[in-house]
Amino acid sequence: MKIPKIEFEDSTVIVVNKPSGYLTHASELERNAPILAHWVKETLGETWQPTHRLDRATEGLVLFTREKKHTHKIMQDFMHGEVEKHYHALVRGWICQQDGFFGYARPFSLTHWHLIKNFSVPLPVDKYPEARYAEVRLSPRTGRMHQLRIHLSRASHPILGDTRYGHGTHNRFAREHLGISTLCLHATELSFIHPVTGQRHRVYSSNKHPWSEIFP
Repeated sequence: MKIPKIEFEDSTVIVVNKPSGYLTHASELERNAPILAHWVKETLGETWQPTHRLDRATEGLVLFTREKKHTHKIMQDFMHGEVEKHYHALVRGWICQQDGFFGYARPFSLTHWHLIKNFSVPLPVDKYPEARYAEVRLSPRTGRMHQLRIHLSRASHPILGDTRYGHGTHNRFAREHLGISTLCLHATELSFIHPVTGQRHRVYSSNKHPWSEIFP
């Protein structure tokens, strides 16, 4: 398992790169998992508050604040669309269009997607003579639970390695033939307004995607 690392830091906010397998904060449902908030406290010597969360299996950027008033400010910014989050994902199947939206009404949720590249593996999988995948950039416009994973699954392009909403045959193929055993979802970019200075900061993940060695 990777070790968390701080990608941005000042006296008010930090942005931490969360490895897959870490919870953002403690949960009674998963008591044995490593906790990112605990790692931050042990590393910096004081408690910092996460302003949002990533699923345990998702890797990438999480924004923490030192004081509760700043936590509240950034959480309000999330609600009003002032915080931008962007992800990269490896999904099943080729995508023919370059851009589009996934959206549902109940509850309302909206995600913009952009095709980066289609890939193929010359090995049979399921009923097909070759395995086809696509790398996409995902930009959620709302913040529903498991939004990206659900949107991709409903669009018949489930994220590779998603054991809840994904495709079991392709997940097994990825483990056995590609060496990919984690969720291929990476929170790569975070843009926020600093709660003290009012300046916008844009932070990028310095980690490679889980699939980067397979599909460079």
